[in-house]
Amino acid sequence: MSRPGLLRSVGVISGATLVSRVVGYLRDMLLAYYLGAGVVADAFFVAHRIPNFLRRLFGEGTLTAAFVPVLTEQIAAGDQEAARNLIRRLAGLLLAASTMLTLLGGAAAPWLVRIMAPGFIHQPEKLHLAIELTRLMFPYALFLAVAALAMGVLQAHRRFLWPALAPAAYNVSIIAGAVVLADRWLPPARAIAVGVVVGGLAQLLIQLPAVREAGYPLRPAWRPGDATVRRVVRLMGPGILGLAILQVNILISTLLASFLPNGAVSYLYYANRVMEFPLGLFGIAIATAALPDLADHAARGDTAGLIRALRRALQLCLLVMIPAGVGMAVLARPIITLLFAGGAFSVADIAGTRSALIAFAAGVWAYATVKVAIQAMFAQQDTTTPVKTGAATVVVDIILSLLLMGPLAHAGLALATSLAAAFQFALLMFLLRRRLGPLGGRALLATTTRALAASAVMAAACGFADGRWPAPGSRLGALGEVAAIIPAAVVVYGVVLLLLGGEERRWLARLWRGGRGADTRGVGKDGR
Repeated sequence: MSRPGLLRSVGVISGATLVSRVVGYLRDMLLAYYLGAGVVADAFFVAHRIPNFLRRLFGEGTLTAAFVPVLTEQIAAGDQEAARNLIRRLAGLLLAASTMLTLLGGAAAPWLVRIMAPGFIHQPEKLHLAIELTRLMFPYALFLAVAALAMGVLQAHRRFLWPALAPAAYNVSIIAGAVVLADRWLPPARAIAVGVVVGGLAQLLIQLPAVREAGYPLRPAWRPGDATVRRVVRLMGPGILGLAILQVNILISTLLASFLPNGAVSYLYYANRVMEFPLGLFGIAIATAALPDLADHAARGDTAGLIRALRRALQLCLLVMIPAGVGMAVLARPIITLLFAGGAFSVADIAGTRSALIAFAAGVWAYATVKVAIQAMFAQQDTTTPVKTGAATVVVDIILSLLLMGPLAHAGLALATSLAAAFQFALLMFLLRRRLGPLGGRALLATTTRALAASAVMAAACGFADGRWPAPGSRLGALGEVAAIIPAAVVVYGVVLLLLGGEERRWLARLWRGGRGADTRGVGKDGR
């Protein structure tokens, strides 16, 4: 099987993810235009937390992380028939489970909304609308699980393009729901909810041709007692909390934000959406590309190779996500104006979203590195340790949220999530080092130091340019500022890294040459 190097795989995923994110921001522009940041928006975003939570849980994490290492073992052993049987039997089990989940979720919607947003109890209009929208969107789960299974099949075979494009199909469906149905056939919030359900089906359909081409039909088979199926389920069950901890923390923020003034839930949603752009484009891309290689090293008992692959993936995360967080914080105002200003989204909404984005940006590096560290655990088919670290992180997040929401309001909730992610990364690294031995801490520290130094120079340049740029009064003005400053910031950061030397200079040189040689030395070699 062809095994592209880490940089090349990340490039494929990042390119496809860029398309998905651009479409996603078009979606969010429409959400901001139709819903604003008031009562209807708060109710919609609380209701949307459930399908969004399921999408992140399955589409970007637990199922693929539990399934890919097991499938990789069968592929490495050359047992293709067993691999096909596993996929068909998992498809049958997932369809049955998602049907049951949809029925139970619709019935439990009143209690789910009260748990996620107890502050809505005192606002009946918000509460009833959120319950209705939750029930309307729950059938999304029917398609999501099988779409995630298709994603795992393709990732195990290093076919990253179509899984990375699946979110674009989801976002296009939501846009279509808003444009076609809103204010013609349905109120905007309900029209968008219909688009969410259609988007679940679209995520599955866009991947099916590639899955068939790989030789794996998704015809369901009912064999829940199969030993390999039970093994995947055992890995997946406890892994839900470990891989979904960021989403759990965001749900906690939503719960606490429901007690704050109107708009707090929406500010956190919009800021989180901005933060997810670099996280999805690079952080999740690196973690996704690293998992098959980490699983391959673990399956072969190659501890040294596993450590090298983990270290390189972490270095790439730090190298990219540190400047991404700094850039988002410095340019928060024009970025938010570009993406959301207009319609029902006011100047006050820009200011509220900006404070939340700055707080989220402080932890974007931690969100990415946590995903990579957890992938290393899953590659070794260990799902217990992520559960323990996840539980500890939830406790830390709750404590920090309660301490910070008073003085900092919704921005305090975002900052608590960032600090909790940093705590989880430190805990995971401690446990991995105790299990595997030295992880190359000096190399990671050196990369972090150079990334921080280059980011400081970049931040100064961005701040200087932003301070002298006319305050954007429209989306077009913000587009001009962002389009001018961000590319210049990337150049400044890259030049400073080159001047600082180290491993990063070799990586940048290979990227400049179009990735030639990246598979034989450095990142590519160590990621195999």
